[in-house]
Amino acid sequence: MPSALDTPQGAAELAEPLLPPLGNLWLHTHAVAARAQEASPAVPEGERDLLVAAAWLHDIGYAPELKKTGFHPQPCTSTP
Repeated sequence: MPSALDTPQGAAELAEPLLPPLGNLWLHTHAVAARAQEASPAVPEGERDLLVAAAWLHDIGYAPELKKTGFHPQPCTSTP
């Protein structure tokens, strides 16, 4: 069953209050969403909104409100 999070607008509305405190990560999320929008013609039409929605949400686990759950404890760019 589709939800509002399956749409770019719904995903952006969820990310917007959670990610801005992270500064550059919020800017990165905007850039990824823009790139996904540009690339969306490469996927089937019925999947385009989902691609862009996923871009808006791909780093949502870094949000301070969610990070404490351990959902996404390490940045993907960290090195050992």
